[in-house]
Amino acid sequence: MRDTRRTFVLLVEDNSIDSMLVERTFCKANQGVECRRVSSAEEAIGYLEGRGSYADRERFPLPDTVVTDLRLPGLSGLDLLSWIQKQPALKDLPVIVITGHGNRQIDRAYDLGAYFYLVKPLSVDIVAEVLSSFGAPIGAT
Repeated sequence: MRDTRRTFVLLVEDNSIDSMLVERTFCKANQGVECRRVSSAEEAIGYLEGRGSYADRERFPLPDTVVTDLRLPGLSGLDLLSWIQKQPALKDLPVIVITGHGNRQIDRAYDLGAYFYLVKPLSVDIVAEVLSSFGAPIGAT
């Protein structure tokens, strides 16, 4: 059974080094964060739909928050955000867009429903503030 004191984050990041750094930053910002990584928007959609190997919701629970890189192979982070907003069961799911390429598409991300748009490298203080705005259990173990 899932620990309800933890904040579960689905991280959509194709670069394994960036993924490790993002996960580490989120964990430093909030001990109650648990991350699960997928490497593409298509895989994230499969996860969120509970398709294929992600059908077991005990092992693969719906996330409390999605954190997606903007630039991904195939569908982009903006494509994923647009898809999430069209799903009645997911449209209120908080999505944080991260990128290493400045803010050229920040308006588009917010228009599509992003809660936050963060530029890498991520600051522990900013991530902690973002997580607390979602009611994440700061300092939970």
